[in-house]
Amino acid sequence: MSDRMPHPPQRSDDQTTAIAPEGAVAGQSTGRDAWRPRPLDVGLVVLGALTAAVYGLFFLRVYPLLGHVGSAAEQIPALAPGKGAALGLAVGWVLLFVFYVAAYRLCRRGGGPRTAAVIVGGSIVFGLLLLFTYPFSSTDLFDYVARSHFVVDVGGNPFITPPGAVADFPYMRYVTSVGTASPYGPLWQNPADLIARLVGSGLVRNLVALKLLVLACFWCGAPLIYRSLRRWRPEHALPGTLLYAWNPAALIEFGANGHNDAMQVLCLVLAASFLVARQPAAGTLAVVAAALVKFSPLLLLPLFFIAMWKLPVDGRRRLQQWAGFIAGAMALTVLLYLPFGLGTIRTNLALVASHGDLRANSLIWALADPLATVTGWSADRAAQRLSLAAYGIVVAVLLYHCVRLVRSRAREDLGAEVLRRSFLVLLTLVALALSWFWPWYVLWLLALAPFVRRVGAPMIIAFTAGAFAVNWTTAYYGLFLSGGFPYVMMSVVFGPLFFTAVALAAMRLRAGGGGLAAVTRH
Repeated sequence: MSDRMPHPPQRSDDQTTAIAPEGAVAGQSTGRDAWRPRPLDVGLVVLGALTAAVYGLFFLRVYPLLGHVGSAAEQIPALAPGKGAALGLAVGWVLLFVFYVAAYRLCRRGGGPRTAAVIVGGSIVFGLLLLFTYPFSSTDLFDYVARSHFVVDVGGNPFITPPGAVADFPYMRYVTSVGTASPYGPLWQNPADLIARLVGSGLVRNLVALKLLVLACFWCGAPLIYRSLRRWRPEHALPGTLLYAWNPAALIEFGANGHNDAMQVLCLVLAASFLVARQPAAGTLAVVAAALVKFSPLLLLPLFFIAMWKLPVDGRRRLQQWAGFIAGAMALTVLLYLPFGLGTIRTNLALVASHGDLRANSLIWALADPLATVTGWSADRAAQRLSLAAYGIVVAVLLYHCVRLVRSRAREDLGAEVLRRSFLVLLTLVALALSWFWPWYVLWLLALAPFVRRVGAPMIIAFTAGAFAVNWTTAYYGLFLSGGFPYVMMSVVFGPLFFTAVALAAMRLRAGGGGLAAVTRH
């Protein structure tokens, strides 16, 4: 018996989403008509040009890479002080999301591979503009460069020795946390070290090279999403691809700030693509790969394990599938950690676990001090108690979705249910439990959003727009509000709840009802 689930009847993308050229019979076209510009493509090109202009005028012009690289890593507000800079950032952000939502709605009208090429091409243009934009709202990219050269130039082990342990390390001034070892996994560290070895010294060259690696990971996700959705849900192939490829938060975080989460996002896109192709073992292995960048995707493994268990195969095939997955996961982990020593696995995990004691711009951060005041606890103890409670909620949500998945009879569309429940578990983690509510963490959801009906698009739009609003407001609020700290506190505490409410309202308007039920049923 085959180890794949039977595919439901499918139609080609051209049969389901193609728009017949004007004056031609549906399903037929002349050579000349095939190249005639379609209103959909023209509309996307116009929106793409406007979007590129915003990236150029509001970001590249204001934060040129060569114009700001100096003796230390800087970010807003010090990088661009004043109310004018703050308002310009806000206007640019609003325009980007207006064009993004308009393009998404336009793509829902249909189209074909040529439209997909416009989407992917637009994403590449936007990314190249941001490639030469200074990392204006995060210094992490400088940290990546410094830690890679710590390995290549000094011979240090990034998972054991903090850069601060080496005197006169030339990149020390760019390390944001000199006293801690690397919190990232080996799937990121190995290629980053290779780039440092190939590029050599020179800060700008290293920044651009790492940005190109990050952008390449992000760009590779778009054709994967289009190909998977075209076969699985062709009517959503173009909207889903644009939802991913034109997301302003992703482009700024990956293109301008160079965050390595793009590699994790690509692995999760691969996991989703394998799952909808009825290959849950390969999808689960991709989740393991994502966890070797940052460990948060480990939370999704129980749901993917259930998908492997529910695959309708005989016992021998199931045993072979599990054996192959276990062997692949162990081999991948060992090979990636081997250059640093296998003992670093435990050290790496322990360091990441210790980050629960750190808090910034998060629900835990906002509630820790008030709780300490009421209870008489120290702020650290209050944060630890809040972290335990928040992670308890996440585990409870995960167990709920695992039980529902085990009891589900949806074998024909098992991938859709697993991805929807995985999306909701990650959403709970990001909104409630992370000790750092940074915008780039919200982008973990972007990998799964195109595959999740009804919930994915409004949630990712609301959360990516809102997370940046909270982050940038935190940087600039003092210019507009004296004693504005309560506002920042309120925005952090209620921000995720507000983003969720906005997304639910959008779903209700679109579907003519449903509300919260739209999230809990497929």
